[in-house]
Amino acid sequence: MGSCDLATTFTGTPYYMSPEALSHRGYDSKSDIWSLGCILHEMCCLKHAFEGHHFLCVVLKIVEGPTPSLPDHYSRDLNILMMLEKDPQCRLSAADALRFEFIQEFKQVQQQIKVHLQTLRERSEVEKMSPRERMRLRKQQAADERAKRLKQIVEDKYKENHHRMMELRSRHFHKVSANVLKVGLHFSVFFYPSGANGKPTC
Repeated sequence: MGSCDLATTFTGTPYYMSPEALSHRGYDSKSDIWSLGCILHEMCCLKHAFEGHHFLCVVLKIVEGPTPSLPDHYSRDLNILMMLEKDPQCRLSAADALRFEFIQEFKQVQQQIKVHLQTLRERSEVEKMSPRERMRLRKQQAADERAKRLKQIVEDKYKENHHRMMELRSRHFHKVSANVLKVGLHFSVFFYPSGANGKPTC
C-alpha cells in the first residue's frame, strides 16, 4: 500500500490510537486492528493497555513503551491473538484473526444459537396461528418436502443416466477403434503382400 493510500488525520481517545497514527506516519485498517487489541486487553485486564497521568505520557507509552501481555491465567492462543504489534506490517489482519481455531469454534456456536433462536421464533409464530392456518402450514411444509425429495430423485437419476451414457459411449468408441484397426490390417495385407522373406513387397 502506497503512502497516498494512508490516512493522516485522527480524532478520538488516545488510549486506543495506534503508534503509526500518533506518530503521523499515516495509517490504514491495521490501525483499527490495534484499537481492537486495546479493547481486548481492557476487557481481560479491566484497565487500559497503555496508561498515563496525562495525554503525552499515554502517547509516549504507545509509541515507545513495551507492549503489554495478558496475565498468565489466559490461554496462549488469546495472547497470540493480541493485536498490539507496534509495526503495522507485522500486525495481524482481520482475516488472520478470524482464522484462529477458537474463533472458528465460537463462530460455529454462534451459528447454532442463531438456528436455535430462529426455530424458537418460528415455533412461537406457529403457536399464534389458528388451527386452520396451522393445517395450511403443515400442508405447505409437506408439499415442500415432497418437492425436495422429487428434485433429489431427478438429480440422482440424471447422474445415473449420464454415467451410463458415458460408459456406452466409451464401449462404442473402443469397438469402433478395434474395427478400424482390423480394417486397416486387412487393407495393408491386400495392398502390400509379403514377399518370400516375409517383408512387404514394393
